Amino acid sequence: MYLKGQRVNRFIAADKNSQQKKYLLSIVDNIRYFLPIFFVFGLLIRALYGKITELLGVGNYSMRLYILTFFGLFVISLPKMYRILVDKRAIDVPIIIAFISFAVVCTYVFNPDVITVEYMDTTSIARVFVYYIPIYISARAIDDYDKFLGFFVISAKIAMVWMLNNYFYVLEQLEKTNKTYDLGFGYSTVFLTMVIVSNIFNKNKRNIYDFFFVIMGTYMVLSIGSRGGFVVLLAYVGVQVLLKVLNNSKIYIKAIYITTIAVVLSNFRNIIEYLYMQFMSFGIYSRTLSSIIYDTMDDSSGRDIIWASAVEGLQEASLLGYGVCGDRQFAKPFYGYGFYVHNFFLEILLQYGVIIGTVIFIFLFYFIIKSLRNKKTIEITSIFIVYCAVNMVLSSSYLLNEQFWALLGFVIFFGSSRNHKTPTGKYLKKRLPVVETVKTDKRLGLKT
Repeated sequence: MYLKGQRVNRFIAADKNSQQKKYLLSIVDNIRYFLPIFFVFGLLIRALYGKITELLGVGNYSMRLYILTFFGLFVISLPKMYRILVDKRAIDVPIIIAFISFAVVCTYVFNPDVITVEYMDTTSIARVFVYYIPIYISARAIDDYDKFLGFFVISAKIAMVWMLNNYFYVLEQLEKTNKTYDLGFGYSTVFLTMVIVSNIFNKNKRNIYDFFFVIMGTYMVLSIGSRGGFVVLLAYVGVQVLLKVLNNSKIYIKAIYITTIAVVLSNFRNIIEYLYMQFMSFGIYSRTLSSIIYDTMDDSSGRDIIWASAVEGLQEASLLGYGVCGDRQFAKPFYGYGFYVHNFFLEILLQYGVIIGTVIFIFLFYFIIKSLRNKKTIEITSIFIVYCAVNMVLSSSYLLNEQFWALLGFVIFFGSSRNHKTPTGKYLKKRLPVVETVKTDKRLGLKT
């Protein structure tokens, strides 16, 4: 009896170990679904690391610790992602890595002056390889769209709760420094709000919390966000409404949307003035609302000076470009406005020249158009496309923008013909026709 009981205990212990291994493998497998959107928690994680380093008195290493955390999780998930990419025959991954590596090496060899320590402090080339390219690889390696979408929405809501909790602290810091907006906080809030707006438009079941998050997100964007952030949010809501009008077959639903749009547009200025007065009554100055009321939304804030300088530089080296970070030298005299040219198209053309730059644009637009034809995945691609279309043209740099690298991975994946799985898990070049299977009951010899 003792030996028999001992065997049973061993079996129970082995079964527990097996279950623990399954749970661990499940956690490790699910990590990769967070990696393309890890930046959603960027401000939260960096704030946490900032508090820890402040308490330890070792200086502010929050950004470095944040990137190391991401890269560590990426390395853990890399074996699984590698197998997925091999199954997908994702040749674009080594091509893009090789191209960027070659461009960096050529820049250091032939035009090293454009990559200086001054630029490296803010636009670290190393960060491209340990952070931005891994974001692209993680997005490219997604193999379960519905599962990823679930993680995406939940992550956005969790991050939005933290943003709401941190809002008054940011507002207080702006008052202390006599600033009217926080660019990073504003754009982060815009992106999270867009995700929740998408969830409202594309889900059959909606809850009051989603509407609350959208209202509060819009409030934060208007109160301490930039003008560009508000434009992004308006553009995305407009895109979602347009898609609803075009895709809905019910006439009365289309009539409701069109009527609502007409009423809002006809009273837009009155709505903005009312909101502005409400903000002012609480002692909050909204730069965005003020710009709309006083017709200063088109104020370039110095971008036109940088763009004029960049165009002149493009005429001098239009074919080959100046190399990676080559656009920074044209923004350097105007550091008060930013240290890059604030325009994706000028940035690419200045860095890689007209010939290679044009090839990059064709490649990118080809996959964007193909991904938009995929109706199942348009919910995600529309978020990233609208966000990057405004943010990358007016405010950001592709060497500093997580959303751009995630977009690159998504549009190639969703726009690729090799994203349809067979029952064995392999990816096919084309979708196979659906064949109805027939099961047989061997005991009775009947078909079921």
